[in-house]
Amino acid sequence: MNKKPLVFGIGQCSLDYIGRIPVYPPPDVKCEFSNLVVQGGGPVATALVALKRWGVDGCIAGVTGDDDFGAQISSSLMTEGIDTGGLFIRQNQHSQFAFIVSEPATARRTIFWQRPNGQPLQPEELDLNLLLKCSALHTDGLFPEASLIACRKAKEAGIPVIVDAGTLRDGMLEIAKFSDCFVTSETFSNALSATPEETCRILAGLGVRFTGVTLGAKGYIALIDGRLG
Repeated sequence: MNKKPLVFGIGQCSLDYIGRIPVYPPPDVKCEFSNLVVQGGGPVATALVALKRWGVDGCIAGVTGDDDFGAQISSSLMTEGIDTGGLFIRQNQHSQFAFIVSEPATARRTIFWQRPNGQPLQPEELDLNLLLKCSALHTDGLFPEASLIACRKAKEAGIPVIVDAGTLRDGMLEIAKFSDCFVTSETFSNALSATPEETCRILAGLGVRFTGVTLGAKGYIALIDGRLG
């Protein structure tokens, strides 16, 4: 029997509090929310959990603090069956945390968040031997130095590289050069170019075969092997 594919993830892991409201309120009023959900979050962690639920194993490389949020993040990932051997706990530091207001009627959400304040994941903390045994690399580019080294190694080994790019950070376009699939948020696209179509073409010009921009309630646009759709 063939071993199930393993996805190597590098990036954010958060603890999210998600509340539902009918409509976003104006300033200086009270707004009751409902259906509070507490769960792990972050683009990479969420993708790995989804893949695991579909039968694909995954491991995560990232950081948390040694606070209660960090303990809940680690515990939730392990409960889901994610390999957390590459998750480093920064002592006396805060983990990433978010409170998310969801408006189902309008398909909108507003995220209030704090970034982790510990040292970012360092290149030497990556388990490159494990990476080279994996079937795919998935990153959000949050740790640009570590992510770039991992993307280069994966590309050299013929391992597909997938990037979930929420923000146009330093180093993201360099990472794109070693990516097979690079999907951005509308925020990323607006910072890079005038239109989502132009963003897709810029990324394709860097050698990315599959590029895309998510557009919220409007769907998405993608450019695959020169075909826009």
